[in-house]
Amino acid sequence: MRGNRTPNGAIMAGLGHGGAESMFFTLAMIASVATAVFAPRAFIANGGDPNTILHGGPGYYLEFTLGRVLAITAHLGFATLAVLAYRKSQLFLPVAIVAHFAVDASVFSLQGILPASSPLPDLLFAGWAALSIALLVVVRRRWTAQERTTLEAAPAAAA
Repeated sequence: MRGNRTPNGAIMAGLGHGGAESMFFTLAMIASVATAVFAPRAFIANGGDPNTILHGGPGYYLEFTLGRVLAITAHLGFATLAVLAYRKSQLFLPVAIVAHFAVDASVFSLQGILPASSPLPDLLFAGWAALSIALLVVVRRRWTAQERTTLEAAPAAAA
């Protein structure tokens, strides 16, 4: 990040962080499926229902995938806030931390109290992802406009 504290760097950092987090969640899902198949009693002993994973159908895995895509998208916003902390003000760093906590706490809390079939956590996650995209778009547009102004002013100053 040190050499690329730009909106493009934020995109790469967000994809990297969100992608790494998604890989960890996917490994946990694979472990859950393996436990449900090969050790269903252990799965039940830990409070799980193997039928949910094994017979949830494609919708179960599609919802998991959608959640990971939304998480990666939300991480674009967190990384944009981190870049703003480097470039504009350090106050953006605690904002990024609080935003990450707010997304995780709100989505995972709903997942914990609502039935697995409820679309509400994914809708909330989609709202957070939309806010992240909006932040990224606004920052990129302002950054591009500032760079354009700086580039146009440079030849005039040299003359």
